[in-house]
Amino acid sequence: MTKNFFCTKRKIHYSPNDKFVNNNFNLIQEITEKFIFNTKTETSNKEINANELVLIYDKGLNIYNLVELCKAQINDDSYIFGLDKEDILRNIKINQFIEYPNSISYNITCKHGTLSLSEHDSLLTVDNNLNIIKIPINKIKEGVPILIPRQINVIENDSPLDFSNCGEIIIENGIEYVKKDFTKAYRYVGKTYELGFILGQYCAEGSMKKITITCGNNRSEMEKVRDLILINFGLKPYIGIVNKEGYDTVYEVCSNTNLARIIFTKGLRLIPEMAPYKEIPSFLYNAPTECVKGFLAGFTEGDGSIGEYIRDRDFQSSPSRDVLYRLHSSSKKLIFGLNFLLKRFGVEAEFKTREFDNIKHPTWHNSYTLIINGRGNIEKLREFIPDLPEYGKFARDKEMEINLNPWMKKINEEMKRIYNLSLRMLVERKKIPFIAAKCSQEQYKKNISGNKLLKTLKYLIQNDYKTPTIKKLWKIFSKFTFTRVKEVEINYKQNKAFKLIDSYHGIYIAGTGQIFIN
Repeated sequence: MTKNFFCTKRKIHYSPNDKFVNNNFNLIQEITEKFIFNTKTETSNKEINANELVLIYDKGLNIYNLVELCKAQINDDSYIFGLDKEDILRNIKINQFIEYPNSISYNITCKHGTLSLSEHDSLLTVDNNLNIIKIPINKIKEGVPILIPRQINVIENDSPLDFSNCGEIIIENGIEYVKKDFTKAYRYVGKTYELGFILGQYCAEGSMKKITITCGNNRSEMEKVRDLILINFGLKPYIGIVNKEGYDTVYEVCSNTNLARIIFTKGLRLIPEMAPYKEIPSFLYNAPTECVKGFLAGFTEGDGSIGEYIRDRDFQSSPSRDVLYRLHSSSKKLIFGLNFLLKRFGVEAEFKTREFDNIKHPTWHNSYTLIINGRGNIEKLREFIPDLPEYGKFARDKEMEINLNPWMKKINEEMKRIYNLSLRMLVERKKIPFIAAKCSQEQYKKNISGNKLLKTLKYLIQNDYKTPTIKKLWKIFSKFTFTRVKEVEINYKQNKAFKLIDSYHGIYIAGTGQIFIN
């Protein structure tokens, strides 16, 4: 197995034909794992659900706010993502918001994120008959598959941003501006791809403590951002140069005006915090699709990295090349927001962290990473990150976190009995993926990927092959997927907890992995 890694800031390349690599492969693999993959699955905060992150929707203002549960301000217009009676994910009105003492809490670590729960909560899974069931928190064990949404749809708000709170309003040639001191900018800014790109760069590399909107090693890229700011905001930033001995030259897109500082803080409802406390502007959660794509493209250009693997060293004529993408941040809130935005496109990301010793390194902060891999996920990501490398013909797709082979076998049996047709026959006709038939065999051990499962089910449903198992699988996996529990930690610290009660199941999503809670 050889590995090629490409990053936006640096390039580490190991070619399969290098003599040094072939002679020292084990050493290179050890170094690579130590310095590039020195991460572990994210661990929960040692708090209960009072400190869990949730998205509260204000229906009156048509905006989402990311808050800790204990700081949520609930009113008659407050909604939260949850499941209704038909198990459809949508905004559900919060009828009550109850605080109560709690003696035991559970910190759940999953592959796709973390969650802190009280002893009264429960999560969702499926039984042997493919029915969604609740599982009490004290029954959660390592390896249990937990239900999470496959894709999250929002009520989009395409109203332009209004910066009237940033300065004096003036009108020139029929265009409204805001003016502060001797500087002016547009009062209204549309939620476009370009706006999203600027804000993605700002969240990745910017700092309002010295009014730096973004920075990088490529001057032409920084000039591009500067020009976009002029076109979209009417501001006139400049390119600053930072030279440090032993480092590459860094170019900064800066502004020395009070108006720029006010717009990129008060105007966007962002506090000028240090990197570990950054978050994305709240209007992006339900911004138009193109604006969100621009944000993800801008952020990944600043704090994204590409990994490329060639798994089969002895079969170089047709290597199995896998591609993964990483998004990095030292802010857990920012990573939550990125994960949510990716879920709007149905992109599934794993969540990991690198923790530092606070005693040895008191000024260092944890580093959080979203890892995106699998052919289906990469293809969705390619819509707004076009420079991703091509994967090999036999590259892996992302396997489901729940064993589907018994159900694929059952589908095959029902198809034979009802339609006198097997999954293998459909594979031979090139109607469904090859793996769908392989998973129906008793001796086959590998699991089917979510991408290929949906392709198979979609074909069967569209062509009226609706056996009982096919209909059940489609009902679940067209809307949901699963994350597997990796660790359960019990905390006996006395603390308070909150419970959201709505008119349906009382089920909402929270945590870094957007996990369903009851």
